[in-house]
Amino acid sequence: MRAIDSISIFLGTVAAWFFVATGLMLTYEVVARYALNAPTIWAAEISQILMIAGVFMALGVTLHRRQHIMIEALYSRFSPFGKKLADTVSLLFIGVFAAAVCYWGFGIALDSYLKGRSSGTMLNIPNWWSEALVPLGLGLLFLQCLAELLRVWTGSGWRKPGGHEGHIGEDGA
Repeated sequence: MRAIDSISIFLGTVAAWFFVATGLMLTYEVVARYALNAPTIWAAEISQILMIAGVFMALGVTLHRRQHIMIEALYSRFSPFGKKLADTVSLLFIGVFAAAVCYWGFGIALDSYLKGRSSGTMLNIPNWWSEALVPLGLGLLFLQCLAELLRVWTGSGWRKPGGHEGHIGEDGA
């Protein structure tokens, strides 16, 4: 479980930096295009790939930290066993969905790789680069689901919703 958590946390940190880089690239593109009348050929396409990577790389850490959307008004009224049951159903649903998308997404990325599909833009980036991020991110989400299911049923540190050590808002801050 710790290995999966460590990978999720690391990739979540990388994802955050990808979003920072995306913001900087798009800011540069706007300034270059409108202030300097010199648009780039790379900023939009590279930022799209970084955003896709960021979203899918952050799935595992978002689940680990329990920061997905939850109906707190209902969940808080459940008994401890009811919460355990609700967590289990949610994690099973997420896990089955992640496994299915991972399976089908891998097939799509592999097909693009084998057929040599590319973006058709000036950079002509291979499509499988961005398509492979989907099964990779959802594969990690699936593994994180398994780790969290173990936590639910062994009682080994399954966190309250939205909480993790140092999380802003957890203590009212």
